[in-house]
Amino acid sequence: MVLDHLPNPYHIEITSFSPIKWADPTYWGCVYIKSLDYNTIWNSLRSSLPSTFSDQQVTQLAQHTYNLLNTAMLNGQPVCPAPYEKPDESIFSEWGDMLMSALNEVWNTIVDAFNALKNGIVEIAANVINALGIECGQTCKERLMTGLEIGITYFTGIPPTLPNFEELKEMGMDYAIELAAAEAGVPCPQECKDVLRSGLEQVFDAAFKQNQNQPGCVSENYSQAMGKAPLCLPPGVETEPVPEGLVHPAMVTLKVTNTTPGVSPLYSYADQPAYVVRLEVKVNNPHLVGKTLTYTYRYSVQKPLVEPSSDNPQSKTPLPDWMQELLETGMPETTESGFIVLHVPITGELIGSAFVSQSISIPALAPSQSVTIPVSLQPAYDYLIPQHALALYAELNNRGLTLDDVEGRFGGDNGRTYDWGCLYKSGQIQVNAKLYCLSVPPGLPGQTAPGPDSKMVPCESEAAPWVEWETSNACVP
Repeated sequence: MVLDHLPNPYHIEITSFSPIKWADPTYWGCVYIKSLDYNTIWNSLRSSLPSTFSDQQVTQLAQHTYNLLNTAMLNGQPVCPAPYEKPDESIFSEWGDMLMSALNEVWNTIVDAFNALKNGIVEIAANVINALGIECGQTCKERLMTGLEIGITYFTGIPPTLPNFEELKEMGMDYAIELAAAEAGVPCPQECKDVLRSGLEQVFDAAFKQNQNQPGCVSENYSQAMGKAPLCLPPGVETEPVPEGLVHPAMVTLKVTNTTPGVSPLYSYADQPAYVVRLEVKVNNPHLVGKTLTYTYRYSVQKPLVEPSSDNPQSKTPLPDWMQELLETGMPETTESGFIVLHVPITGELIGSAFVSQSISIPALAPSQSVTIPVSLQPAYDYLIPQHALALYAELNNRGLTLDDVEGRFGGDNGRTYDWGCLYKSGQIQVNAKLYCLSVPPGLPGQTAPGPDSKMVPCESEAAPWVEWETSNACVP
């Protein structure tokens, strides 16, 4: 059933797309030394080391650090993190989880800084609005906060090392400010928007002050996922990252323009956004057709040491006391372990969503006004090659095992993200952006207001898809 919907005032355009830029793992976390300040290095070491270290010992350490870094600086050599010493071979099967956790840390960097500063930003903006004679009380403040939180979500993954970072940052702040003003439901003149912009600038400064130029100064979880130990150089050492060691997320920029003369569309109804852009990224990969992928799973399962006998179920003979006690307290168990090796033929091209789909709220734009929204794409690492999933479940069923017995995850020794890499690398990427809006009750001429049962439906505006091939080497069987 086709539902009537709000009028379509917007033109949607995908203005750019950039796939993931892969880092050379050899240079991950590496930096070039730009300048050194011995006194600052000494003071930072003195303040961080326990009092049991004498000043002479601190001086020796500071001098050693300075000499090593100065030699690297004079010779133009990169300083790199040490290799991560894996405690055991199981680290390979944990790599996918570690990498996902690490990427979440990156995406949360700006969010953490925003959470620390957001109350002050909103309070100052509300004071500006109140000073203009427009009431902005608690509800207005909460809505300002909500708008900023929604807006900042879509560009939290933009790394400061991107060549066009400043441009993307400005676009993202414009979008967040417009969304906050629309969410507040009161006029937010230029003075109000300037306050919001100043606050968001503080957020970015706070988020990137530490690790903009020291990409290896991260948590152990993050660095171990990259096969390295953390590298955090002390204050007094100015650095810049080695470009070959940087990974950049996939990015999309969307331009939304109000093309309806004299009309500012509805922003929301009953706490629902009136208009959203749904962004999807599909990948087709034909390069593995006819190939066979191999997966090795390690399983471990607890089984009773002695199975209770059922040879004579109708016997009335009571069980001995010792056997009855075992049944009541639990049979002794032993661990059965081994390997499952799957050889999975790929009979058709791989098709799936390589990135998490997103619904992006549109602020109420004035006639002819545009907003450009930068979106950092999060990989959909839960993608599974269908033939792989079917083969694994069939083998588990044959052996009387469950997914929990193979550590509760797909991929085995290949890692949890292996199937995603087989889909994405060297695949054909298609980015789609489509406008959705609230439905309205049908059959009423001129009816443009949503009702209590309104829901999101396609709104007849769709951007031309962006299509390009990913250029990495295909997944290796």
